[in-house]
Amino acid sequence: MLIIGVGAEYDNLNKLVNALNLSRKIYFIGATKNPYYFLKRTNIYINSAIYEGFGYSIIEAMSLGKPVVATDSPYGPREILDGGKYGILTRVKSEKEMSTTIIKLITDKKLFQSYSLLSKKRAQDFSLDKMNAAYTQLIKSLANSPN
Repeated sequence: MLIIGVGAEYDNLNKLVNALNLSRKIYFIGATKNPYYFLKRTNIYINSAIYEGFGYSIIEAMSLGKPVVATDSPYGPREILDGGKYGILTRVKSEKEMSTTIIKLITDKKLFQSYSLLSKKRAQDFSLDKMNAAYTQLIKSLANSPN
């Protein structure tokens, strides 16, 4: 397992992994400029954020066909996964629900393949061309608004 990024619990998680003698199974990458190197080598993308803005890392993983399990934290994951259509949403701070979901995704090959295909499809909705067009349209509409 790879843990990419840094957050408030980084040190605590690292200590827990060492205390449980899991340092040969769980690797902490920290912050990285190029997550694709690591994402390509993973099977599933997991986002366990309590709060997440627009999660570009979710889209990056989806562009590589990685099935996504994410907490239903405010804003990003629900929108990107379209309420669970393109990935699996779990309750925030529900470790049991998330772990059960991950195990199901790993063991159910049809479910895994389905979400892998859906991930690639959904990532296309956030391509650079589509995002640029949406931002351009928004800016033009704001420029033409009376206020």
